[in-house]
Amino acid sequence: MKLSLPDSIISQKIDPETTERVLSIINTGRAILFTGAGFSFGCENVVKTTPPKAGELAMLISRKGKFEEDDDLTYVSDYFLNHRNKYDLLHLLKENFTIIKTRTGHGKISSLDWKRIYTTNYDDAIEKSGKDNNKIIYSLTVDDDPKEFYKKRNCCIHINGSISSVSEGDLDSKFKLTRTSYVSPDSFVNSPWYYYFKKDLEQSSAVVFIGYSLYDIDIEKLLFSSPTLKKKTYFIIEENPPKKLLYTLSKYGYV
Repeated sequence: MKLSLPDSIISQKIDPETTERVLSIINTGRAILFTGAGFSFGCENVVKTTPPKAGELAMLISRKGKFEEDDDLTYVSDYFLNHRNKYDLLHLLKENFTIIKTRTGHGKISSLDWKRIYTTNYDDAIEKSGKDNNKIIYSLTVDDDPKEFYKKRNCCIHINGSISSVSEGDLDSKFKLTRTSYVSPDSFVNSPWYYYFKKDLEQSSAVVFIGYSLYDIDIEKLLFSSPTLKKKTYFIIEENPPKKLLYTLSKYGYV
């Protein structure tokens, strides 16, 4: 049976008035930005491609390790770390997630006066696009002390790890690739940053998600737990998105 959605969801677009209202809130410095893989679309990495999504990265790792191709990132990463050279995986990650070129749109977004930026991305597209527009954005991970940075602006917290600071020793735990890393004590939910993230959601005037599909169940739980969040949450996604994605996101904010 085909999925049928109300016209109000299928045709949902932010009108110019809403856009102006969101931009005016952002300009007050009280809005949070949260980016996912879609944000980095159009960026160019060291090997002259766009940063791969999870399934694509899994296939690259499979080929690098010369074993059966599989699009399950947690599985192939774990297998590679246990049967191949860690440095080879680190180098592959560095090549694919170190950004050398961004587009005008990335720079415009990064240049806005965000209260804080959170991302599930490994890449440094936020920092690179900021630098290209004369703005320094500090790259943080959940290992950085939030008490030191919470009152500072221009910070981007990489929830799953940052390519700019990852080392071989991080691949098993701090850099979120394997199943072990996702359940480790260093995970975002168990980190001090999780408390401050919840606080940011509560106190911000707007929460803007760009290129994020809400696959993380813990983030979804937070949005679901507070009905007031829906009124100030905005999802910016691809054109002509899958109906399933539209339906899911529309429960938590404006799409």
